[in-house]
Amino acid sequence: MQEIERKFRVRSLPFDVEKYPHYTIEQGYICTDPVLRVRMSGELEDKGQVLREAHCTLCYKSSGLMSHREESFPINVDQFQRL
Repeated sequence: MQEIERKFRVRSLPFDVEKYPHYTIEQGYICTDPVLRVRMSGELEDKGQVLREAHCTLCYKSSGLMSHREESFPINVDQFQRL
């Protein structure tokens, strides 16, 4: 998959930001050339109700400034924690 990097600036956060659905994300880098990243997206919560369970991925990114190839592979929580 080809990925194009995009960055956005947030002008301000809403006053009641905790009321919005959100993910908890943990991420770490194994290597930076090429990029090898592990990521765990936590539960999606909406007003205290769990809408989705956590999932983990191992991601490889090729070199490139604005556009590069990216491959993601599912891993389990134990593999994420060991990496």
